[in-house]
Amino acid sequence: MPCPPILFIVFNRPKYTKRVFAAIRKAKPSKLYIACDGARRNIHGELEQVNESRKIATNVDWNCTVKTFFRNENSGSAGKGVEEAINWFYKNEPEGIILEHDCVPNSSFFQFCAEMLEKYRNNKNVFGIVGYNPLGNYKGSKDYYFTQPMMLWGIAGWANRWLPFYSFSLKNYNRKYLKNFYPQNMVYDFWEHALDLMILGKIDTWDYQYIFQCVANNGLFVQSNKNLISNIGIDGIHFTPNMPKNSSGRKLLCTKTYELHKLKHPQKIELNKGITKELAKVRIDNFKYPNIVLPKTAKNKQIYLWGTGDFGILTLRALEHKNYKILGFIDSNKLLQKKEFLDYMVFSPKTILQKFHSNKIFIVISTKKYAEEIKEILIENKLKEDLDFYLL
Repeated sequence: MPCPPILFIVFNRPKYTKRVFAAIRKAKPSKLYIACDGARRNIHGELEQVNESRKIATNVDWNCTVKTFFRNENSGSAGKGVEEAINWFYKNEPEGIILEHDCVPNSSFFQFCAEMLEKYRNNKNVFGIVGYNPLGNYKGSKDYYFTQPMMLWGIAGWANRWLPFYSFSLKNYNRKYLKNFYPQNMVYDFWEHALDLMILGKIDTWDYQYIFQCVANNGLFVQSNKNLISNIGIDGIHFTPNMPKNSSGRKLLCTKTYELHKLKHPQKIELNKGITKELAKVRIDNFKYPNIVLPKTAKNKQIYLWGTGDFGILTLRALEHKNYKILGFIDSNKLLQKKEFLDYMVFSPKTILQKFHSNKIFIVISTKKYAEEIKEILIENKLKEDLDFYLL
């Protein structure tokens, strides 16, 4: 079966680009799309690295139509750059393979994607195909399963399951669809927090949004029971060379790949709960919200959280899950005031303190960095700890 069109997304790591391109050369696609963001002006030597990566990726010596999408200026966001590249690809091709420059495929990956693209072309419940499997060589009776993947490293898919659904900014995001994730007790907190950070621009990626859109629309991904992709990006945006070798993140990188042979197909298109649970175990490392219990004096009061940082986000969701009544946030940053933050209004300290004694208000200090400073302000305003406010 001929290799489908490939989108190859490169940037500033020519050594990685060379390894992935060597695998593409062996597959010999008849169509190769190459996308590359522009170099950042403040990064010394990056322009040379970008140019070298582009040179490697366009060194095609087989019968192939090559199209390029090379930016002169940097998009300012790694995730946004990938989104624009995939949009460009799918506006030119109805289906194909997508490889980033740090995702090295083995030879089975291309044939696997070709077969799956053809087999599920007309089934819109199947959102995509993913070659990376952190479980390695998963023992099972079939050669692939339908899952809710945790990472999209080395994928294939269809334009009609990307263009109508994908939103980098998670436009029209609704938390009610988090209930579609499996298993709930293990992954709900992880996905809620990850998507909160995405909406606030604290995570720069593109794949969480696509996984969410898939799950929100009751879709599934085809996932090989054997790992077909090795992510070699130890110096990438999400991982660093100094990451401990026994950390959950480091264990996901530079993994061994395995070859597939004649495929044994699942009889039904349905979520495989067993492998989906195992995939979740590997990725989320038992992420849970902090266990926060407020003093009894907070009962039946209007609760405001002082602090909109990462700890403030964790505090909000932890208290929501315990059915505390949250009215809004307090923050000294004037750029945040009078605006919504995760669907809650942000108020100035002065606004809340002025109406404190005429309303049933309780303040939770939801920041570590400025906790003592805020405590002093509240005490100066004659508020009592545990009675009127609580320091986490």
